[in-house]
Amino acid sequence: MSKVKVLIIDEFGYFPVSVEGAHLLFQLVNRRYESRSTIVTSNRPVRDCGLILGDSTAATAILDRLLHHSCVLTINGDSYRLMSARKEKLLEENDKQV
Repeated sequence: MSKVKVLIIDEFGYFPVSVEGAHLLFQLVNRRYESRSTIVTSNRPVRDCGLILGDSTAATAILDRLLHHSCVLTINGDSYRLMSARKEKLLEENDKQV
């Protein structure tokens, strides 16, 4: 994983990471630092990284490398899945009224 051009870590924080996992993640991020692209998606704020990883020192080191030269996009609002579900429900209600 350290050599792929783009690594995507999707749903980071969905499950907590063990301390050993946090240290392995640091090693991976550190190897990729300034040489490869890494995309991380999460529904958790950056400030929760220490809680997710269970090690605030490792979290700080990982964030330091991930956020340096990065572009952080924060999207507020419903997910596409939730919007789609709401839209389908609205369509069903409209179909009943017609």
